[in-house]
Amino acid sequence: MATISIKCPNCAAPLGFEIAAQNFKCKFCDSEFAAGETDSFEKQSDSEARQWSPDEFSEDEAVAYSCPSCGGSVLADKNTAATFCAFCHSPTILASRLEGDYRPARLIPFKLEKQQALDSMQKLCKRKILLPSDFRHAMEKGEITGLYVPFWLYSADVEISYSATGKRVTTWSDARFVYTKTDIFQVERELELPLRLVPVDASTRMDDRLMDALEPFSYGDLIPFSMEYLSGCFAESYDVDSTESAPRFQQRAQRGAVSVVAEHTRGYTVLERPALRTHLRRMDCVYAMLPVWTLMTQYRGKTYYLAMNGQTGKSAGKLPVCGTRAAALFGIIAAAATAIAFVGGLFL
Repeated sequence: MATISIKCPNCAAPLGFEIAAQNFKCKFCDSEFAAGETDSFEKQSDSEARQWSPDEFSEDEAVAYSCPSCGGSVLADKNTAATFCAFCHSPTILASRLEGDYRPARLIPFKLEKQQALDSMQKLCKRKILLPSDFRHAMEKGEITGLYVPFWLYSADVEISYSATGKRVTTWSDARFVYTKTDIFQVERELELPLRLVPVDASTRMDDRLMDALEPFSYGDLIPFSMEYLSGCFAESYDVDSTESAPRFQQRAQRGAVSVVAEHTRGYTVLERPALRTHLRRMDCVYAMLPVWTLMTQYRGKTYYLAMNGQTGKSAGKLPVCGTRAAALFGIIAAAATAIAFVGGLFL
């Protein structure tokens, strides 16, 4: 199966995408090339090159490719689309995994560099008062990776029909009585919610909640997909197709409908017997790759993941909790609540 490495036309060294300059720079001869100028690819000569299908491989099977630069073996699992040669560390793109149905339509290039990603993750940890103090040392030993994650970007118009019995309760009093007035309304709403480019990650190896926490992406930076942007990063092909991902989008559309209805039904004391119906029209999706920095670290026998949006810098992660600090904080809150209750009781 064919592999691709982008070569400098001046010295034939591998080229990688330079995030800061948003172009391609050769680290050997310092030549620089704008996106689109690196359309001269050197392909591996492989008589067995053929259409790739993930169904041909078992879940844990590693597949060997030949590095276009040194001829060494590049090992990848069935979802790897871009990686590095273990021998010469040259960026290697597995072209056969980016063809046909597996070729993305759009891509957002990385905007933030590796050090910016690491600084952002460290700031995230500093704001966590329950984080064990020695976890930051474990972070420094962790491996940070630039990864293009496969996403389905869904669009649809959500038709919303809502009905409920609304009650508006007003209370007042005079010297003798307390009066309560209840106005009852039949609440009907017909609304439309346009949803555009809602991302749903298409990799089973990525935590869905972690990927959702990195939103939003700015889609003004979406460009037509080109393999050259993957050079120098890791990338994965999708293993959850658009049909399998659709229910997650539909759930998000439903939550959006609930939020819109809440905005349009304010002013009632209570809404009884609510009925919400939604219908998706013109549902469509686009296959895209979006930039994510990931940090995996081992701490006290467990694996923890942090991630950062490679375009906007928004960070999220699953972090350990220090039991001692949590107990101390709970004690402080409990003591404060007891003191407030005691002082309040003195004035009753």
